[in-house]
Amino acid sequence: MKSVILYCFFLSASLGGDAQKGAAKDYPIKVHVSSSELYSYADLQVLRVVIDGKKYQLIGLGSKPWALRIGDYQARIIVDRAIPAGQYERRYEIIFPDEKTAQYEVGGESE
Repeated sequence: MKSVILYCFFLSASLGGDAQKGAAKDYPIKVHVSSSELYSYADLQVLRVVIDGKKYQLIGLGSKPWALRIGDYQARIIVDRAIPAGQYERRYEIIFPDEKTAQYEVGGESE
């Protein structure tokens, strides 16, 4: 009986690992959040992040902004459009450990 319980435990642990790998595959970009700021007067969330060695300012898109813990997250690009004169529009979707997602638009870039 104990061996059956152990087998079920290890099986569920391995399946959970596969689900996590699937999320990482769907969200291949590593995002390091170094700052999270809320501007309550404008219901605005601003993240300062590093993606592929570049520093960006991401602006939260959605209803109620919340503070986000600094750390590492996975993301994917959902909008990437070049605009004349060297400008661009880019939007990321970040997935959180509970598998909920949020969208952020690039609002700035720095060195």
